[in-house]
This record gives sequence, structure tokens and C-alpha cells, in this order.
Amino acid sequence: MKAFQSKHLATCLTILGLASSCSSGDPGPKNLPALPQSWIQSSSQPGGSEDKPSPEATKSVQAAFRVHSEALEAGIKPTNGALTLESQGSVPWHLDGMIASFAIDVGGVFGALVGDGDAGVKVTWQKRQAGQTSQMSAPSARKQTAYHFRSNMTTHDVKAMLEPAVRMAVATRSVNDEASLRRDLVAEGTKFLTIVRILSQVDPTPGWHIDGFQLGLFIGANGQVSPLIGTGGNIALYFDWTAPSSKPEAAPLDLNPHQTLVKENMAAFVQALSSLLPEAEAESTAIEKTGFEFQVFQVGLGIGVGGEVGIASTQDSAVGRIIFKRDAATEALLSLRMPPSSRTAIPVSIRHFREGIRRAIRMGAFFARQAAAVDTPNWKATEIELGFDTNLGGTLGLATIQGVGLIRLGFERVEN
Repeated sequence: MKAFQSKHLATCLTILGLASSCSSGDPGPKNLPALPQSWIQSSSQPGGSEDKPSPEATKSVQAAFRVHSEALEAGIKPTNGALTLESQGSVPWHLDGMIASFAIDVGGVFGALVGDGDAGVKVTWQKRQAGQTSQMSAPSARKQTAYHFRSNMTTHDVKAMLEPAVRMAVATRSVNDEASLRRDLVAEGTKFLTIVRILSQVDPTPGWHIDGFQLGLFIGANGQVSPLIGTGGNIALYFDWTAPSSKPEAAPLDLNPHQTLVKENMAAFVQALSSLLPEAEAESTAIEKTGFEFQVFQVGLGIGVGGEVGIASTQDSAVGRIIFKRDAATEALLSLRMPPSSRTAIPVSIRHFREGIRRAIRMGAFFARQAAAVDTPNWKATEIELGFDTNLGGTLGLATIQGVGLIRLGFERVEN
């Protein structure tokens, strides 16, 4: 994203405002405006009147967005009269953008994300500039602390790259078992590197191509390292690989027979999704009228012990999040085929999954309209990211605060 360059400060804010029921799983008072239950439940049925948010729910979403846009327009000036970044001209930094996270409880109540939990909706605001054009260069998770992998790295390289993280954790006394942390972190890094090597050898597909792969990690006090692919506050750091756009990386090490099988299934999985996405997009024109475009698709990746590859069934079975980005021009490709399923992957119905993405794009159009409606003279929403969870059959529903968001769709502002 061009907005987040040197001498620019991006701020991630959470504002108290989400009903307390969002942290307990309780649907909360029934009189609170709520999004349709058909948006929350993983449904594959064609949209009808039940898919339309009520006027009250629409106003509540717009009001939550307005809190942020109006705060930005006001310069987020503190009440004690202290200088802000905007007014302190001698400081070479200025507020250029803000990423706000919002959550949805099981009853459909929408509000700002407070504390831990999955962000069902993320909105990025940027300051208007003359001749500025929005560009979503990477998913928002990459704007956080990340360790960047290359397919030609060795295990020794991984150890050397991660050693500063171990020493920092020990120095800050946030971990009391240095040996355990080093062992687990390097083990996760080695597994991540193996998948990066496999992805780097998958032939690119036109339409929607692999843009990268990432995995969030939680570090416990005893040094245990747990992989996470959600967007909650427990993530300590990220592993990240960005697919090279022009100059290819050096040839990675040879794959063993099991890794070669995973590569073959991975290629089938990538081809299926890169073919399905433009078809689903073509079936939904709702987003076109909002000034946004469907640009990024992220999905939790599951790999079975037998080499099966598919959409992860749970966060525990996910080895990371594979990221697809839209080409400048897309078209439907070949026939759709998903790889064999296993306990780590969801048996996916292409028809249900295509319909689920189509409905997800329509939901994206709703949030895009509400974000654009609260634009101010100096600030505008430029990116929107929605999280979805899926169930058996591949149907989709908006991720609630207790969900994971195994699937995430990104929308980019293309019109001012």
C-alpha cells in the first residue's frame, strides 16, 4: 500500500463500543440492531429478502465507521491540549492512515473490536492526496511484525533469522523457557519453509495468482509456540512469504517424494481456486457500484498426512494462510476440480463454495457502501477486508468474534 511508506505513521485503533455480549457468545439484547442471521450462519442458499440488513442495522454499521472517519477528520486531537502529529510541523512523521478492526457477535451485533477475538471486518482509511490512487499491495497482516522467508533459504538461515526473536522474548522476561521457545520456533519455521518451497514450484495461473503465504504465531510464557491464522490479539509474530513478481528466486532444494505429492495436490488446489474466483466474481455485480473491487482472497490451508491439500477444517489443522491476488484482467478458466479431502481439509462442494463467495462479495458491497458514506473532505476508506468461516460442504458465513476467519476477502477502492 503506497500510503504506508517511510515517514508515514499508520495507527491501529480499537474503540470501546462493541456490546459486551460479543466477548461472551451471548446474542445480547434482542432490541440491538443486528446483521441478518443468514450472513452469520454458513448458508449456501441464494440470497433473498433475508439477506438484506434492516435500516437500523445499516445505520449501526455506518455509525461505527463514522466514529473513525470523524476522529480522523478532527485530527484525533486529545482533550488535554497536547500537540498531535498533525499539528506538530517540526516532526517528520504525520498520520497518514488508520486500520480499524470491527467484530460481530453470534447475534449479528456489529461494533469495534475490543481486546482478543477475530476481526470480522477491517477497514483502512487513508488521507486524501492530489492524484492519489489506492493500491492494495498486500494483506493487512503484513503490516505487522513479520519474518520474511525465501524459497532458497536453508534451515540454518531460518535459525539465524529467528534467533533475535528468541533473545528478545527472553530479554523482556516474557518467556521463561528459552530452550523450548528456540526449539518450537525453529520447528515451525522449518515446516513453513517446506511449504514455501512447494508453493514456489507451483506453476502460476492466470486470473488469480498466488501472492504469498503467511502464518501467525502465539508464544506462551513457557516457550510453547502455537500456530494461528486468525486476526485476534494473541498473535505475537508472523511468518511471511511473498511470491516474487518479476525476478524469480534461486532454485529451491529438491523435494522428497511426499513433498512432491503435496506439490501435485497443491497445484490442483491452486488451479481450482484460481478458476473459481473469477467465475464467482462474474456472478456478482454488487461491488462494482461501490467504487471498490474484489482484489485479494485468503484461505486457511490444510495438508493431510497422506499429502492431501484443501481448505483447513479448523485453525488447529491449518498450516498457514495462502493468499491469492487478482490479475489486471481475469477470465474463467478450465473446469473446476478440488483435491481429495482428509480430516484436515473440508470436503468442498464447488457449487456451494462458488455461491458462498458470490454472497460474500455482496456482503462486501454492503460494507463498502457504508464506509464510503462516511467519507470526509480529507479522509476516505480505501480497503475493506471481511473474514468468513466455512463448514462441511464449503458454505460461508461471516466470522464472529469467536470465529477464526479461515477465509478472508479484500476489497480495494478504485474510485475517488
